[in-house]
Amino acid sequence: MKKNCIDTLRKGMKPFMNTLQKLKCDQDKIRNSQLEHVHTLTSLMKLFITSLIELGTDDSKNVRNYFLQYLKMELNFLSRQNSSQTQHKYQNVRKELSKLQAESYSRRPEVKTEIAKLKNELEELQEEIINFSLGLEHMFRELGQVYEAALYGEIR
Repeated sequence: MKKNCIDTLRKGMKPFMNTLQKLKCDQDKIRNSQLEHVHTLTSLMKLFITSLIELGTDDSKNVRNYFLQYLKMELNFLSRQNSSQTQHKYQNVRKELSKLQAESYSRRPEVKTEIAKLKNELEELQEEIINFSLGLEHMFRELGQVYEAALYGEIR
């Protein structure tokens, strides 16, 4: 009886171990890909990292904090400025879609086609709005990815 339980447990662990091994392999592939991209950082990230390093001394703690606060405000301003036009378009398309959906009881094929086209346009505009949003947290997240990739490269 005890042997049957152990055999059943081993059989149940095999798929789990295979999945775990596959996940580890996928993670290694991702880390290798990140490691390749570490050497080709964007000019923005190079400038950001250089600024943080130069402002990294204890004497310049206030300057570094001021720099980060100012950068955060500027990035938020640029994001809002660039996305406001797109958000206005998004609202107009959404209103138009709502009108068509209210009229869709006619079930005319051209109305259905127009609704599908407007839904597609809404998705594209939503993607644009998301792409416009660049904040300080995005830069730190990318910096963290660079750090993890570099650390993984050293361990290997």
